[in-house]
Amino acid sequence: MGDRTRAACAWLLLLGTLAAELTFLIYLCGGRWDQRLGFAVQVVAVYSLALGLLVRRELGPVGQDIVDRMTSADPLAFYSGNFLVFALAFATAATGFGKWRRAGSSLALGCVGQLLLLPALPILLASAALHILVFVPLVCPCYLLASAIVESIRGSTEEVTLDVTDPEEPPESEEYIGTSETPADSGAMMASTVRLAQEQPYLVKSFLVGLPAVALVFVVKLIPLLMAQ
Repeated sequence: MGDRTRAACAWLLLLGTLAAELTFLIYLCGGRWDQRLGFAVQVVAVYSLALGLLVRRELGPVGQDIVDRMTSADPLAFYSGNFLVFALAFATAATGFGKWRRAGSSLALGCVGQLLLLPALPILLASAALHILVFVPLVCPCYLLASAIVESIRGSTEEVTLDVTDPEEPPESEEYIGTSETPADSGAMMASTVRLAQEQPYLVKSFLVGLPAVALVFVVKLIPLLMAQ
């Protein structure tokens, strides 16, 4: 199967599940319109905020690749990243059923943990199905739009730099004025929008998706309260 065929299958899966989910929310699901819209927006907010908290940690090459996939504009990569997360979760749970125990580990606690993993596996399986069938179709289009914005920033030849200096520190010397460099001992902090989009695009994408989603959640919750007055 070629790359184009796999990409077409990923797009068909994404659009098909998204259409089915929107049909269910609009025509088949009960409740007020704000409750149905609030559910979809909360899904997007939870995904982006959870991913934003995750990328703040040191992930390593494998974790970095998974995060890149989970924020990709390519549906095929987006699905594969989310599948990899649950594959790691199942693999981690499977290690708990190992026959041999390490020296120094508690045998009693290990046995209790194995008993707890038995009912946890069906819950994890149901969570994976819910995530792939409900979360991913709603979130992937949002990251597609965020990826377009990030790409427009990354490809720009212009650059905006934020320079934050300590007011107690002495002013910059004349040799640094008008340049992007700062003295090593000046205590200045510089942030470049283009550099941030190039080095940490997943963080920028999660911010672009999560912030509007959280704001929209509050708006959707606030509208019924205003209409009830």
